[in-house]
Amino acid sequence: MSESARGEGGRIWTYKDGKPWYFLEEKYPDYGNLVPRDIATREIFDVCINQKLGINGENMVYLDLSHKDPHELDVKLGGIIEIYEKFTGDDPRKVPMKIFPAVHYSMGGLYVDYDQMTNIKGLFAAGECDFSQHGGNRLGANSLLSAIYGGTVAGPNAIDYISNIDRSYTDMDESILKSVKLKSKNV
Repeated sequence: MSESARGEGGRIWTYKDGKPWYFLEEKYPDYGNLVPRDIATREIFDVCINQKLGINGENMVYLDLSHKDPHELDVKLGGIIEIYEKFTGDDPRKVPMKIFPAVHYSMGGLYVDYDQMTNIKGLFAAGECDFSQHGGNRLGANSLLSAIYGGTVAGPNAIDYISNIDRSYTDMDESILKSVKLKSKNV
């Protein structure tokens, strides 16, 4: 679920020794449920996988909003409330949501120079496929930054690169192109 649920007071917990255990609040008393998502993810993995304390032995914990005002939740989190209800049939205004981390964005990894060109000459990368905008954890909305900045830089530089090359793929020997096409079909 969205980070906004934790930001609006959602509490993450599971059962330990038969009682609700708010493990983020216990381990990070200064931040509680507002720890960065990479830390929350690691802790949820640890609780479910290593400690085997997921709900009913499964890889999930609770994200509880049931203590919040239902009207306030509708105003601030209406979209995620609606999606959760649609897929689970449970009303998160009344019962805790069952959650587990999942990959929903890329932290990139492709090296790019200041022109957004990769280490493969003529191949430009923009958006979340390159490494340049994020550290160990992407901040909320930074995907927009990487898409806009990367596209703004890569687009004109790719055009400039193509405009200044002496040869085109059409100048290649036909047998090279046929060989590549044949290899592609066999993959």
